[in-house]
Amino acid sequence: MAESASGPAPPFELSLTGDRRFHRIVGELYARAAEQLGYSAVDAIEIGRSIETAVLGVMEHGYPDHTCDQIDISFSADDGTLAVHVRYRASDGGPAPVAATDVQGALAEIRDGHVPLDVIRQAMPDVEFGRDGAVEYCRLSRKLPGAS
Repeated sequence: MAESASGPAPPFELSLTGDRRFHRIVGELYARAAEQLGYSAVDAIEIGRSIETAVLGVMEHGYPDHTCDQIDISFSADDGTLAVHVRYRASDGGPAPVAATDVQGALAEIRDGHVPLDVIRQAMPDVEFGRDGAVEYCRLSRKLPGAS
């Protein structure tokens, strides 16, 4: 992971159940991690909000007829890029009950007067959806402060 002004930034990885009470904690945790990497307080809050929106979107909108059993979040800073992977899967190790394209579509629909995917892209402009084996994912990324 990249170094912050105070030394190496610790890795930030988190696994959650589909319990919706955790999404706010996720935003706060990753906002602090972004600030450690040198983002301004405002940018860090927006990054945390983007990650929170992605996680909540997976929990609430990506799984309308299913329970989201497990969400894994990894936050890394390498090669001048901050990358956040939000992975979702069934707890039994089987494939996620919905496809990443379903989550992408759900995040692109208007919710509460805004489009979640637009909120995510405000701070994390590069968003990719896909599948890696049985795991569906959403990858958010942006350049690190000072990266060219």
